[in-house]
Amino acid sequence: KNVLKNQNSEISNNCIAITLSNYKEKCASIKSELCQTFYNDPNPLKYYPICSQFPQYKEYLQPSIINFFKQSFELECLTDENDNLCPYSLSKITKGDHSGVLEDNCKSKKCTESTIKSLKNINIDQFAAYENLSFTSGSFSYENINFN
Repeated sequence: KNVLKNQNSEISNNCIAITLSNYKEKCASIKSELCQTFYNDPNPLKYYPICSQFPQYKEYLQPSIINFFKQSFELECLTDENDNLCPYSLSKITKGDHSGVLEDNCKSKKCTESTIKSLKNINIDQFAAYENLSFTSGSFSYENINFN
């Protein structure tokens, strides 16, 4: 398992897992050429050739799933006019109470506009691909994901 985890540590260390303690560094990394190349590659499996031998990793490392996570990470990195995390982003990172988050988010024009733009970039096919992974449970209804 450590071989799989460490196989492409440069991508694993820079392009995933945002927390409150590392968000500034990780959000900068996500925008880097390295991460953008990985996220936009039609064959992300090539970065993890050992992992690609295992069905679960092969399933996970598909472009639509990688893009789903890229967009999720981008939503976690949105900042307001003072370079503070937007309330929506903070809520996603901490997985905390979401009540009042949209109202708080709308107090900043930059947060409002960037959140709307990011949410509109997520499409139904990405949700379908994610919920169809063999190791996920639950599903999204159209009402849950219709942001228009």
